[in-house]
Amino acid sequence: MTTMAAARADASRQLIRLVILKLDQCGNEYGVAPCTASGGRCAYTWPTCKDTANYTQSTYNYKFTNRGAPSLLGALPLLLKFDPLGSRILQDKFEVSAGEWRLKFAPDTAAPLVCVNKTTSEADVGSFWPNLIARNPNYQGRMIKVYEGYAGVLEADFELMFSGTIENITVSRDGAEIMARDLLYKAKEAKLPAKIDESNTVYVTLAIGGATLEVVDAAGFLDASAKHPRIIKIESEYITYTGRNTTLNTLTGLGRGAYGTSAAQHVAGLAIAQVLAYGNAAFTAGIAPDLILYDLLYLSGIGAGYWEVADDGCVLNEALDNSETAFDVTGGNYLPDAGVIRIDDEWCAYTTRTDTLLSGIVRGVWGTTAVAHDTAAIVYISTCSSEVNRWHAGATFRRKVEKETSIGELVKTLAADNMADVFVNESGKIAFSIQAPPVIGTDVSALTRDDHWRNSRKVNFYDESRCTRVYLFHSAPLPDPGETPENYGALRVYYDADAEAAVNYGKAQIKTRYCPWIYQAAEANWLAVKLFNRYKKACPILTFSLETYYASIRLGDLLRLIVPEIVGETGAAVSKLYKVTCRDPKEDNEIVVEATDTGYGDDRYGLIAPAMGTLVTAIDNDDTFIYIEVGDTVGIGGSGRLTAADFRTGGQIRIGDEKITIGEIYDDVVWPLSTPKVALLTCVRGALGTTPDSHEVGDQVLILYSGASDDFRRRYAFIGDSDNLLDSDGDGTADEAGYVIF
Repeated sequence: MTTMAAARADASRQLIRLVILKLDQCGNEYGVAPCTASGGRCAYTWPTCKDTANYTQSTYNYKFTNRGAPSLLGALPLLLKFDPLGSRILQDKFEVSAGEWRLKFAPDTAAPLVCVNKTTSEADVGSFWPNLIARNPNYQGRMIKVYEGYAGVLEADFELMFSGTIENITVSRDGAEIMARDLLYKAKEAKLPAKIDESNTVYVTLAIGGATLEVVDAAGFLDASAKHPRIIKIESEYITYTGRNTTLNTLTGLGRGAYGTSAAQHVAGLAIAQVLAYGNAAFTAGIAPDLILYDLLYLSGIGAGYWEVADDGCVLNEALDNSETAFDVTGGNYLPDAGVIRIDDEWCAYTTRTDTLLSGIVRGVWGTTAVAHDTAAIVYISTCSSEVNRWHAGATFRRKVEKETSIGELVKTLAADNMADVFVNESGKIAFSIQAPPVIGTDVSALTRDDHWRNSRKVNFYDESRCTRVYLFHSAPLPDPGETPENYGALRVYYDADAEAAVNYGKAQIKTRYCPWIYQAAEANWLAVKLFNRYKKACPILTFSLETYYASIRLGDLLRLIVPEIVGETGAAVSKLYKVTCRDPKEDNEIVVEATDTGYGDDRYGLIAPAMGTLVTAIDNDDTFIYIEVGDTVGIGGSGRLTAADFRTGGQIRIGDEKITIGEIYDDVVWPLSTPKVALLTCVRGALGTTPDSHEVGDQVLILYSGASDDFRRRYAFIGDSDNLLDSDGDGTADEAGYVIF
């Protein structure tokens, strides 16, 4: 056996495409308790079940490979071809089209349909596909996965290309065609809040302080729990509920006068509306976008197992049972102040955090189960949490939704208000990516002209994406503002007068954004500035083909490309940073890639640096030996602590008001037996006109720009003087442009 990487590099490689249909199958054995069926036939599906009272829902994987592929256990070589239309990210419109695949299969009259995993199973006559449909007429919405591998590679090592649901199966004498769509289509199809039938009213008058509501039919309302309360509206009052009893037709655990409304009495016969609301209890403030996004996905039926996560450096510092609500961690400083996390397969919500403790935890949210976890287990956060925490930490959003709306539309507008793309990646997970440059330490692949298939490049300069001004409407006072300017309470305008001048473009090219989730100026200003800077130049779209050798290039990846069709003023080809916005695998070892110019060029934006060091020992005003404790965690983009490599000999540090010139630099050899330290020797005190002073244990030691290594300068953000300049050589004169924190 060999690896995927080795197989791709082998010129004689043999490509295998593996399709898996996950269709329903009963978990019981025919005629064996609890199944009481006898006589006749059973195909272990609900439509063919002879004992429906004891039917146990399970799944069976039907496997198919392409014709001529080496035999895989249990796979039928019926796949003829596939026509993928992958997800396409339209960055300037903040839209993502759902991926759609059509797969064609050969007929096979000699293939009996037998439940090979069952002891009792009769073989069918006739052809495979009609029999499959006869047994599984309820196939719509069931999962389909497509993998890619090579001869000699273990099936377990095949890479997932597509994950979605079956939309339709067509059978003819030529075989079968399956149409499948990715998970975002499911969100687009789901609509909430659902309309409540006009006959489903208040059944018994609800008193002003009532905690239980009797309705005509509780099954007509969303299910709820203490972890996931839902909301109704009667007259003008919003009411939360945490339980639904479909036998007694009651909604229980009522929270009255929710989301800024007032509690009132409601008499029998009044209409009830199901509504959505995201914000704090009084609706005076918003909540973090990850809490909104994943609740919407959960409501659409896209479970937590399909949400992409990120490892930003936090781990458990203790073993947990299934009931603890405070977690000891290492690296809590890399998490948002409040939000959601995943440990193993369990999702949890938390309300407060320190560097070492997460508290206010609700276990097993969004349909997951609270279980025990081992010490050192990774504390994952969602890609939404990671991206927002990195690029606009603390941003909050709120919204009320009373009209039935596609969940896909709600997700789209939330993503747009965060200047983000939400898409299904090749791992079949829903990912969240803010339109921003790569942070220092990000691995950006580079392709040269030799990497591209000859004559496969096409550039659409896409002037439509450019704007000279941005109109951003926000702070809607009422639910469901839509795209009507009068429904919003505020407008932000940014424009470039020079670009609109007659000697330049000669007209305004306007990008108008309606932001139903944004309710305060901070988020509005952030988005307006970023939109304007991102799209003040057009963002060309480059299309090209690659061999499957480059299959590691994924949707949403950043690529550094140089192509002769895009040149600078001198006519020389220029390096550009692109984002992969579409990726379609084709037959014959080919991948068609669409990549959009990010507009960021060679820019890098510094991160906020890790916590600076502190003095291990006190120093007098003439000490030249400085001993610094630098922490022991690892964080985003590399080391989350200072090391000797982060300092520059001849540059300066600052302790209090005193600047000190660095002499020799050493990592403390005691580490890791104790907290790591850095030793600075032969330092010169009172540098650059400051006065030597004594300093105490625990005083903070700051690295100035002049005292930082080249890598540290590139990695982290620094604050310059009033002209945004920094002192690069330690002579006390600001002489180099400062970094801007994105």
